[in-house]
Amino acid sequence: MKNVLMLIGGPSHPFESNGQIIKDYIESSGQYCVEMTEDHKLLNRLKNFDAVMVYTARKDLTEAQEKNLLKFVSEGGALVGIHTANVTYLDNPGGVEMLGSRFTGHGPIAEFNVEMTNSSEAIVPR
Repeated sequence: MKNVLMLIGGPSHPFESNGQIIKDYIESSGQYCVEMTEDHKLLNRLKNFDAVMVYTARKDLTEAQEKNLLKFVSEGGALVGIHTANVTYLDNPGGVEMLGSRFTGHGPIAEFNVEMTNSSEAIVPR
């Protein structure tokens, strides 16, 4: 079983409830155990994890936490950045480079319609 650290938290989004949906889905495969937390101090203790999933919009990452995460990834640890992950690293140049993107803002909110045409795809909920 692979261990995943899922960091959640920040303003403006329901991180805990959305994170729980993601956690439940990932764990349903039976291949992963996900520890979901808002505690970035766990970035100082990554040796028990195979992957770090970042679903946050916080800018309070310390230099040591950034360094530990960069080391973890450079040594083969997996990193998954979801939605607002690049907001977390705005003040951390190594994190921006690692993720390959920088948050600059949202475009205008707009409605759009979605039509499901192939319900056999894995991404479509059943």
